[in-house]
Amino acid sequence: MVAKKSQAMLWGLGCILILAGGVYVLSGTTTKSITINIPFAEADVYINDVKYETNGLFLRTQVAKGKHAVIVNHPDFWTWTKVIDVDKKSIVLNAFLTPRFADGIIIESDNPNYNSLLAQIDSETLPTEQTKLVSPDGNIAIWADRGIIFAEAQKNSIPEWFCENNLSCPKQKQVMALEGTSVTELNFYKDRNDVLLFSRPGAIYAIDIGTRSVQNLQQLYIGGNNIRFSPSDDNEQLYIHDNEDLLQIVF
Repeated sequence: MVAKKSQAMLWGLGCILILAGGVYVLSGTTTKSITINIPFAEADVYINDVKYETNGLFLRTQVAKGKHAVIVNHPDFWTWTKVIDVDKKSIVLNAFLTPRFADGIIIESDNPNYNSLLAQIDSETLPTEQTKLVSPDGNIAIWADRGIIFAEAQKNSIPEWFCENNLSCPKQKQVMALEGTSVTELNFYKDRNDVLLFSRPGAIYAIDIGTRSVQNLQQLYIGGNNIRFSPSDDNEQLYIHDNEDLLQIVF
């Protein structure tokens, strides 16, 4: 039997935006194309605090050269934002939004899939520098060393979002360093190679690999001190082993 939804177990605290500077300055009247892909059509898109109408799952428009603040927002999801510097190239952004209150269920021990799901989660191992986890497209590898998450480009062509700035594009980079705690689980977010899922004692988060200007960190789940997780085969759900509880959430 599958238990009813437990809202007490499935909630998030907030969305953290890690800023690395950003003053919105226009530097001329030359325009460039910007495309913003959004996860669902109901999300609102703002550029420099002006709301734009989307074409379903994306927005494509022209902006002046210079710095611009982009926000993708929905009241039921954590806000995603980027500060971009438009110069010679057109820009494509891929937003991700995780729910403020994850919709899920507690899987009881009498569920016929209970043991197999538990075994699936417990078989997950934290990727290390020697056992890197490679994205489905083969472009990015990730691993953790205690509280530090690393990413590495696997091909000679390094994605622009991987770069620190216009001049620095290291093949390997530090994504995030946790203070006083360790990463307990690490994986890619859904079918993305630029967003990660990771857990630490107490919570599960989604985070941008790219650290230029704004790095989005969105809390997906909060729980106990011994959290393990494994994505479903379709990457639309997350199975979580949280101390004595086995849960399934949609994200």
